[in-house]
Amino acid sequence: MSKDKYFYNPEINYYFLSVSYVGQSPAWIRRPYQTKDEIDNFILNEYLINPDKYKNLEVLDESLLREKIHVKNSNDELVEIDMSSWIFGEHYSSQSDYMKMVFSGKRGFGYKQGYREFIESEVT
Repeated sequence: MSKDKYFYNPEINYYFLSVSYVGQSPAWIRRPYQTKDEIDNFILNEYLINPDKYKNLEVLDESLLREKIHVKNSNDELVEIDMSSWIFGEHYSSQSDYMKMVFSGKRGFGYKQGYREFIESEVT
């Protein structure tokens, strides 16, 4: 297993895996901060072997998901959000932020304080 799994390395390209499992217990599978090896392993050893159990496979570059865009909120005001929040909702963006903290060795009470506030104060 790669050392990159346990430590965030800014030199590595990380990916976000999103796929719908349609087997016995249907669910969305969403895995942030996957290495290329982990993506390849999932595709070769799960997805291609069981094509009747999966659909809607998406693999997105984490750096793309961090790009900022401006959208109108419910008050018709422009607000800045990242692509992850726009595509998957705040939950997945926050989950991805938490994974980055874990891999960076910055996990701790920030998780319980709220992802967004902790990320803005600790991870730049």
